[in-house]
Amino acid sequence: MYNIGKNTITINWVLDDQIFSEEIHPNDSLYIKPFVEHNFRGKGKLLVLRIGGKIAGESQRELSFVGKENTKRAISETMQWFNPKGKQ
Repeated sequence: MYNIGKNTITINWVLDDQIFSEEIHPNDSLYIKPFVEHNFRGKGKLLVLRIGGKIAGESQRELSFVGKENTKRAISETMQWFNPKGKQ
């Protein structure tokens, strides 16, 4: 994320049940990890770029609907849960 505007914007975020706050000055940049709760305060212009991870496209979009805990479970699953040959 880049502050391409002329005003300072404040970002607030929660990590390990602690609240943090930082100012984003013009021409500053930052990165926010997925699933970090955050918000912005102030009037300005931010350029937001999404950087894709190991899971791409439609699968990533679908996982975004199930929430953080269920996503962790889905990603760490090591056993095949279905019969690839179908019902027999």
